[in-house]
Amino acid sequence: APLGEDDGMAERCVAPEEEGEDDNDRGSVDSAAVVDQVSRASVSVAHQMGIWNLQMRQGSLVAIVGRPGGGKSTLLKILGGALLPTQGDFVVPPHLRVYFVQQQPLFFQGTLMDNLTFGTTSKVDAKRQRVLAICQEMGVPKRVMDLIRENRISEWRSSLSFTEQTLLHLVRGLVANPEVLVLEAPTIMFHRAQAENVLRTLRKHVDGKGFNIDDGEDHDPLHPGDTSRRPRTCIFTAARIEACNIADEVYLVQPDGVRMLAASEVSKELLG
Repeated sequence: APLGEDDGMAERCVAPEEEGEDDNDRGSVDSAAVVDQVSRASVSVAHQMGIWNLQMRQGSLVAIVGRPGGGKSTLLKILGGALLPTQGDFVVPPHLRVYFVQQQPLFFQGTLMDNLTFGTTSKVDAKRQRVLAICQEMGVPKRVMDLIRENRISEWRSSLSFTEQTLLHLVRGLVANPEVLVLEAPTIMFHRAQAENVLRTLRKHVDGKGFNIDDGEDHDPLHPGDTSRRPRTCIFTAARIEACNIADEVYLVQPDGVRMLAASEVSKELLG
């Protein structure tokens, strides 16, 4: 399929995984992509069985589902810039910042504050008050909040539980405040109540164009971002039906194509 813009649309061409391929395989992908700043971005996927087409509205919460080996992980990693094509073109306009959060938490030796603001390009976004407020929104335990305030340098993989690491790993993506936030199975490690809280926070991030802070004495320092900001889009692989219910759009990725689903059509087999 040719690349180019048509009625404010841009095409994104990627080659998905072969049928039966492990979703965690980071093998090479032949692709070409253009993402435009308009109200909808188009993804056109080249596959041996034909062309896949899907459209994602900017400013949307998008859930991706599919059986293992169907291509959802490859598609997500290409959208997040974590998997680069070996042939073709992959172009994202420089004014749209894409931030990919993989499933496995990552920390370097340093303070927790340094870890949580890594990748942040704005001093305002990196303010301690804002970081702590997002942590509170995400349900980070008080013990961990105190560690953030302490500015202690540590090897955090041995100091925090895996659940705490996963929460902070997601917090880092929200602190970075990108226009496009791409997350790999963000709720899979949590029990239902925690997972639903994470989903509600992602919903607020999208609806409010990110989180801002209020320097006043408001009991809730977080409030929606400036309405003049660009829309915030969040794309993630869903591991729970609740994630599909809260999403604006749900896409099924499978070897013979990509199509939109209603949340009521999603079965447990598609949440693997």
